[in-house]
Amino acid sequence: MAAKHAGYNKLNGASVPALAAMKRYGLLHGAPKKEVRVTDDAHFIFVHPEDAPERLAMMRKLAMMPALFSEVLAAYPDGLPSDANLKAKLRYQWKFASDEAADAFILSLRDAIKLRDSAPDFPVSASDKRDETTSEAVEDRSVVNSAAVASRPQSPAIPKVQMPVSGQGQARPWDLGDGVVMTVVLPQTGLTKKNVARLKKYVQALEMESSIAWEDEAES
Repeated sequence: MAAKHAGYNKLNGASVPALAAMKRYGLLHGAPKKEVRVTDDAHFIFVHPEDAPERLAMMRKLAMMPALFSEVLAAYPDGLPSDANLKAKLRYQWKFASDEAADAFILSLRDAIKLRDSAPDFPVSASDKRDETTSEAVEDRSVVNSAAVASRPQSPAIPKVQMPVSGQGQARPWDLGDGVVMTVVLPQTGLTKKNVARLKKYVQALEMESSIAWEDEAES
């Protein structure tokens, strides 16, 4: 039921990692394939207008929830090094499997830091602060060193794809096995090196999401 509410038909290789990711970002309670519910913090985001400072503050808090974000930032108290140096550290110390995975993580981490540093300071605990006014700025809290559940960086946003009309390209189904078929829309002019490089990053992001589901299944 949770998978259907999230826009999927059932629990599968796409929906289970998505639910696991929402859990690790503090949006869901419970585990995939078990009973789950929306957290108070997620509800706080849903009911506030997009431009509400309180909503931005909550998003600032949740953006830094991944435990690996905190671990990496703790290793660099004076600020992150260059992307090249950080990538090498991720590959060697944190055992990232590929440069693409490290690049995706660095991009997500820097985006989270940008969001964290841009949002104003407001009370962010939906359960503890629900009855208090949120128009007053409060002293900044350290979200990097706070207790956080293990998570993963956000995956790239999946663009909307319009199916090609006759003569403008072709839709090619790729059978991945186990009843999973991915439809890839190829342009008539062919793929560029930039297209292929970006496709590899999307595949790497899917692999990272799936690894979360594999970990949850192993734990249960």
